[in-house]
Amino acid sequence: MIASEAYRHVGGLVEELRGAGRSAWEFLDAGEAEAALRILHAEVPT
Repeated sequence: MIASEAYRHVGGLVEELRGAGRSAWEFLDAGEAEAALRILHAEVPT
């Protein structure tokens, strides 16, 4: 992968993570902390 492709790829990953973060916050606001953690855990492999 060349540098410009990697840059675009990372940008896409960041947007996906931001979307997951927004979803997780919505669940937290609704009092569903466990669901929020599941969303975040699915996005960030261990």
